[in-house]
Amino acid sequence: MNFPGRDLRIKIIKFLIVGGIGTAINYGFFLVLFRYFHFHYLFASVSGYLFGLAIAYLFNKHWTYSNESASSDSVFIHKYLMVYLSSLLISTLSLKLMVESFGMNELIANVFAISLATVLNFLGTNFLVFKK
Repeated sequence: MNFPGRDLRIKIIKFLIVGGIGTAINYGFFLVLFRYFHFHYLFASVSGYLFGLAIAYLFNKHWTYSNESASSDSVFIHKYLMVYLSSLLISTLSLKLMVESFGMNELIANVFAISLATVLNFLGTNFLVFKK
């Protein structure tokens, strides 16, 4: 028996697992570049995001949304990139604002920026890339 909302709950759980892996990679990459190699926090954040994005893309395409159809691989990739790059822009601007306007610590501000990106990515992926 299929309960109403069950598929969405499963999709959210899968997305959160993939997102957790992508976020750990994102933040880990950011930490290494920022703390140990002394890259600028924005460069480190964008680099971590893009590295995590590549991993999350593979898991989302082949696991989270494996039973759903995107028009074609090229359409899927374009929509996916549109969502994630828009999210990157918004989260990077929010990171810059938190650090430079509010004086927030870069490490803490990046946690908030990643959290914002996660919400935007789920909404965009679910309702734009794989809309039913």
